[in-house]
Amino acid sequence: MNAYFNIIFILLEKTTIESNEYDITNIYDEDEEMIPTINIENKEMSEDDIEPGSEYERMMTEFNESDEDEDEREGISEEDSDQISDEGVIIDQPLSSEQLPRSFGEFAPYFQNITESLFFCWMQKHHICKLYHFKLTNKNIIITYSNSSLATQAYDELADIIRHLQFRREDIVPNCRRFRKYRQRLPLIPIRSRKINISNKKTPSTSKSIGEAYYLSITDIIRHILNNPLLFSNMYFGPGQEVTKKKELWHGDIWKESARFGKTSITIAQHVYYSGDFVVYRESSVAKRLGRILAIVQQDDRLIIKIQHIIRFEELPGNLQSNNRKERSQDNEVWFLDREMEDAVMNVELHAIVGHAPITIHYDNSNNRHSIKIQEILYKHNGRWKLRDVKYSYQHPSEFAPLDEPETHLPIYKLFIDLYYDDFGIFRNVYHSLGGVYVQIGNMLFTERNRLKNHFVLGFVPFGGSFDEFIKPFITEMKVLERGKILNIQGNECVVIASLGDTTADLPQGNDMAGVKRHSAVNGRISSMKR
Repeated sequence: MNAYFNIIFILLEKTTIESNEYDITNIYDEDEEMIPTINIENKEMSEDDIEPGSEYERMMTEFNESDEDEDEREGISEEDSDQISDEGVIIDQPLSSEQLPRSFGEFAPYFQNITESLFFCWMQKHHICKLYHFKLTNKNIIITYSNSSLATQAYDELADIIRHLQFRREDIVPNCRRFRKYRQRLPLIPIRSRKINISNKKTPSTSKSIGEAYYLSITDIIRHILNNPLLFSNMYFGPGQEVTKKKELWHGDIWKESARFGKTSITIAQHVYYSGDFVVYRESSVAKRLGRILAIVQQDDRLIIKIQHIIRFEELPGNLQSNNRKERSQDNEVWFLDREMEDAVMNVELHAIVGHAPITIHYDNSNNRHSIKIQEILYKHNGRWKLRDVKYSYQHPSEFAPLDEPETHLPIYKLFIDLYYDDFGIFRNVYHSLGGVYVQIGNMLFTERNRLKNHFVLGFVPFGGSFDEFIKPFITEMKVLERGKILNIQGNECVVIASLGDTTADLPQGNDMAGVKRHSAVNGRISSMKR
């Protein structure tokens, strides 16, 4: 690979014009097709004519040594493939701060100067160590590229680097293998690996029963995102917003009603009210009604409360006012009004809240004579009013996903995690495929979430691998993050609460996640399962 750097020196020797006076049109004409080979001499030498100790042999030795290192790593993984462990193993991680070289400057501590940084980015972008093929001529090295369009782009960018005003020839790193290790200086997320079972029903008979699954820690991903000033400045942390045109996730009901994303509580007249509480409120200056707090939201830069109506026996339609319900109403029973009905949900000001109401929802036949109870919900179907058991009603997030918000003076950041799972390949026509699992942060603006760079890879499920086994580390970490974890964000200690807001998958992967057998599945669909 050192031969690659010889080309740079050749170009430098042939470049006699100062970089600040150089015109790119002198070396590249868009009307002509660029030859993807830098050919210094027409006559090539065979390998038999190469002198011992030549640059070619040194170059091939470096390639062989790097291949041997990769083979050794693969051999180790094959020896341990018979055992499955729930704990992941870090297979690649950056250097610690103590291991980084002591350097100063604009590119410290990762690079010593701009020349190193430019060449490193160029090599990583074009996979120099894999895509180039080398030949030896009488005097110089020839590089051939397998793809002419890629070669043209790579050459143009290389020429731009050489002509850069701050480029210095003496700063070029002559050893490519050492250059490749510079990647460990960057603050990258550690890559982990764990073994999972491979189904013999989905793979050829020659396949192994255990395979490697590679993944990243969701905690590491969150830490890197929140410590990125460009991303952090475009993220929203706060109550759900009441708007006319809904666009962002915090405009939706999940964010508004769940304490894991929106506002948990509010203090009114020295009394604390939580989302999901039953209250007495004033509908007018005189009338008082019963209701349930669905959400504490923000509208026109002020906080308001969304209330779901609760009706008494006298408000039931005449055909439903039976003697049995009349007796139950005398025993402190009231009824929910289905939230999909007109005027079932309304926004009230904070001063309209009078106090708490001792109401209990009876999802079973239990009876509590010391509180007001709800057993049925009123709704309309085909123009007729009906009643159904309350257990078939919409449950408030406070019932199935409560949050005990930690009492702390530290800032609290609540994150909305969107999990996406998809296989690489054509639907219904793939034999070997690799499952990709990604996450998005719902706190980002819609325009930012649409950017490909803001889709973060969580890991890859090998062909035939069990998704349930792959996702175990993610679930374990999420259980910790749901309770809150202290992280260093932008130089300050903060409490981060991350919860799974929804999961998205194509039809086959969605069925796998839900445990549904996919019979007669012809057309692929995107399914979203929200928590």
